[in-house]
Amino acid sequence: MGSTPEYRYLHSNERQQLNITLEAMTLRSILLTALLLTMLTGWQADTPTRFVFTEASALWVTGTSTVHDWRCNAAQVDGWLNTNAGEALTGITQAEVTVQADGLECKNGTMDKKTRNALKADEHPTIRYELTAAEVLPGTEKGFRVQTTGRLTLAGQTHTVTATVQGQVTPNGQIRLMGELPIVMSDYGINPPTAMLGTLKTGNAVTVHFEVVAAPASGL
Repeated sequence: MGSTPEYRYLHSNERQQLNITLEAMTLRSILLTALLLTMLTGWQADTPTRFVFTEASALWVTGTSTVHDWRCNAAQVDGWLNTNAGEALTGITQAEVTVQADGLECKNGTMDKKTRNALKADEHPTIRYELTAAEVLPGTEKGFRVQTTGRLTLAGQTHTVTATVQGQVTPNGQIRLMGELPIVMSDYGINPPTAMLGTLKTGNAVTVHFEVVAAPASGL
């Protein structure tokens, strides 16, 4: 180090002690800086990114009847999820999906009306799913699996449901999720719709299918 007048007048043992003290202070400063950078980097890596469902998302319900099988499509699917996703998805911390009950379209005016009545759409217009737990499972090179648990609110009643979801992170950074969820309508106080003076009776068990595409909210 450069010599100052004060430094030159120090005894050799004093200069040595001063050098040791300065080196210790410098080392401690480096260590503290490295620790701070590590904490900040880790915090940024662990901060979930919000993904929002795009218009490419789809949800539909299928079921059976005494006459023929049927399908009703949701006119719109709204939703979001908070996840840690880069080249691979490592976790989902929160998610919510909503569908308007009167937006289910069965390509049959009579069936549309009876479905909305069965779902009590006037009293409970929104079908809602809220994720409560998610575990990312080992997948393939082309994708991943997520074991999910959540609360489904339908026709004013809420029950816990589980499903295994297939997914992948696309090259453009979006997330694709696909899955099925079996539902027993009577569990939600829903009377399966009937038509044709009772000749057509729908089954009590239905299946909700979904294929959603979610993009980073910051990019929309």
